[in-house]
Amino acid sequence: MPDAVAMIVAGELTPSIAVQLRVAPAGEPSTSEVFLHVESDAVEIIHRGTLARTAEEFAAASEPRVRDGVRGGTQAALDCAVPLGGNPRIAGVEDELAWVECDARWLLTETPLVTLTEFSTSYDASTGQLTVTWTAQNTAGEPLRLDTGGAMVTVETHPTIAPPDNEIAESSTLGTVTAQTLWLDEEHRSGVMRSTSALETVEPWQLFAGEAIFDWDVTEGAVDPRFGLQVRIAREDDAAEVPGSSELLLEVPWDA
Repeated sequence: MPDAVAMIVAGELTPSIAVQLRVAPAGEPSTSEVFLHVESDAVEIIHRGTLARTAEEFAAASEPRVRDGVRGGTQAALDCAVPLGGNPRIAGVEDELAWVECDARWLLTETPLVTLTEFSTSYDASTGQLTVTWTAQNTAGEPLRLDTGGAMVTVETHPTIAPPDNEIAESSTLGTVTAQTLWLDEEHRSGVMRSTSALETVEPWQLFAGEAIFDWDVTEGAVDPRFGLQVRIAREDDAAEVPGSSELLLEVPWDA
């Protein structure tokens, strides 16, 4: 039966396992051997590999997050509403970037799912460009299905001010977001979807990295700028032609 192993793993076939153990003779080996034979029909299949959980599962186990709210040991996230036909990562959508309004959430996790381990900046005054190089790590203790290619580096130039009524925020196809604050009000923040997308199963403690360029003078008018990363968790229907109307973005701060 060529598919027997797959059927056993899927739970469609219950195997019978037999173990034979040779009993060593007391003297010199002879022409006969004695084996102990143990057989069992009740076999428990233990799955060593763990499938990565999806955005829907994480979003279902989450709580509202408010501006200035602090909660150690959990993961900040954005549950974002995406207009029908307005998700740039979907084939046929012309826009390369889309701003989306998101509910700020805390994922009910014992530890942050993703942590930034390295974050360096290099500013070129002659071009007005700031190059950011970052490295992140899966600290969830389980595999994560992440859109590493679509990660966005964010900088909030005035992170502690109240959300303005007509704030102008900028984003770039080079993987960067610039805003005075991403807070729209006390419970909602801005997220950015981009056409660049590359799904990857990131194993526990595995690192992934990227680089982004700001076409912006970081020193001009900034007050204690706050850097971070927005990275999308894959949905169950990622492979569908018309995916769901929401996306879940992890917000990963650079705390150094």
